[in-house]
Amino acid sequence: MFNFKNVQYFLYFFFYSHLLYYLIGKGEMGNYKNGLETKNNIYYEARKSFIKKGYGSTTLRDISDALDIRLSLINYYYGSKENLAFIIFKDYTNEIDLAIKELFDSENVNSLQERIYYDISSYMAYFECFKSVPELGRFYADICSVKGFSESLKDIMKYYTDNTLYGEYGADSNPDLSDPDYYEIIHTLLAGMEIELMKSLFDGKLEIDFDKAVNTYLAEFYRHLFADFKAVKTALKRSRKVVGKIKAELDEDCSLIISLR
Repeated sequence: MFNFKNVQYFLYFFFYSHLLYYLIGKGEMGNYKNGLETKNNIYYEARKSFIKKGYGSTTLRDISDALDIRLSLINYYYGSKENLAFIIFKDYTNEIDLAIKELFDSENVNSLQERIYYDISSYMAYFECFKSVPELGRFYADICSVKGFSESLKDIMKYYTDNTLYGEYGADSNPDLSDPDYYEIIHTLLAGMEIELMKSLFDGKLEIDFDKAVNTYLAEFYRHLFADFKAVKTALKRSRKVVGKIKAELDEDCSLIISLR
């Protein structure tokens, strides 16, 4: 038998349950958006402060005060000042790599020689950017002695190495890299070499031409990646000519802008 009261109860339940779901969902979405905005604001304020004032001259309190937020929010989203700096550094390396991809039309890389040429050009451009943009160079110098930086740098190197090993031309890579111990030791040594090279440059203690020092480092780096060392040496010469035309600068928000002269 039809019961009108049961229908009423059902309609009340349906209406209020959906209203509650909407309000809660909207609140959660609002919290998500606010949280994402706060996280991004922390990132950009930290980047600007690290680059313009210096990593050592910036405290998390400076960042929280500038944004008028609780200090605990920075720790919540990024864990520590060191971790925030490493993320910013990693993003700069990604910006350089993406810019080189656009400038070099990396999608048309269709041979081992061209792959090596592109990879070396990207890494060489990385050195060029940190050398030619004083603020970036100072940022590197500030954080390279921070505990955990070498491990962070190793992780970045492993990422690009793995792209090579497991990419289209992985079969042409150094077979020794399949040994986990060799893989780990090589990346530890190469990360240490890069840090010492950059520190020598920024401390004014580099006694040889920087470009020559970078070429020597890159030759050793890619000797451990690819079995065809002749292709590595050829790519180094080609890359140096092209990277010499790169112009790098920071905009007002400290984003890296890369173009060809």
